[in-house]
Amino acid sequence: MAAINGVPFEQNLVSPTKHYLKCPNVMVAKKLTIHNTYNKAKAKNETDYCKNNDNQVSFHAAIDDNGASQVVPFNRNAWHCGDGGNGYGNRNTIGLEICYSTGNAVQYLKAEQNAIKFAAGLCVQQGIVATKDTIKKHEDWSGKHCPHRILDEKRWPAVQQAIINEYARIIKAPEPKPKGKKTVYAKRNLYLLPTGNWGAESTKTIHEGYAAVLNFDVTSNGFVQVEFQGKKYFYSGAVDPYWYTANPNVRYKALKDVLTRAENKWGGAASFRMKKGEEINVVAIVGNWLKCSKSGVIGYLPNDGQHLIKK
Repeated sequence: MAAINGVPFEQNLVSPTKHYLKCPNVMVAKKLTIHNTYNKAKAKNETDYCKNNDNQVSFHAAIDDNGASQVVPFNRNAWHCGDGGNGYGNRNTIGLEICYSTGNAVQYLKAEQNAIKFAAGLCVQQGIVATKDTIKKHEDWSGKHCPHRILDEKRWPAVQQAIINEYARIIKAPEPKPKGKKTVYAKRNLYLLPTGNWGAESTKTIHEGYAAVLNFDVTSNGFVQVEFQGKKYFYSGAVDPYWYTANPNVRYKALKDVLTRAENKWGGAASFRMKKGEEINVVAIVGNWLKCSKSGVIGYLPNDGQHLIKK
């Protein structure tokens, strides 16, 4: 099987007799558009469904935890951006679907890592310079909340930058690999693994904002050893998508008894309670809300000086 940037790659192309429906226009791709599939199907099933139905909906390739499957030629347009028959997204961008976006975290994250590598390699192959202007999300073209999982987890800037960084890595001489140990902080809940293998069952969760030590001198299959709470695990050696290198936590104190919210808005579900004087880690400011972390549970409070105050 062929590969693009180390990601196994197969063609499962739509029949030319359906080009009029699925990909009617010749295209010189100028950008990539990233999607989530919003289901638990593997890449081959996605491309089978696309090429066998009669809907005027299509994309170029789907990527799962094992590799990529292409359904529309990269030199023809696909209907994946929702911006119309002459929309820039539909007529000028390659659509990549990341699979398993409603599935389990381990399987999805492997698919996402493959997609990052595949997208960067595809940019090199197609002569696209990977930048924030050329690596787009579905939402940019039509406003649709897609790629939904990445957006829900507020990770689009990190995923976009990871593609750009991987592209830069490919086109230039490799930078020296990091050595030694480095303290980092989880950008979100991460499921640490006992071995350097995405297929291994997670044995520990490190919660958002919690500190760990990456030991770059101990690696396995591209994974780096993670020291957390006195034990050793493995996780992806890519730092940017998963770890802060500077401490994001800021200590705040409750001005009164408060009930945090599960989302950064009023009227939604409650999260956890805080008593007056209790201290809390704030891991981020989202809009006008403070994102608080308590024993791995996230809660939001307005950043209005009436609920919490910085210590």
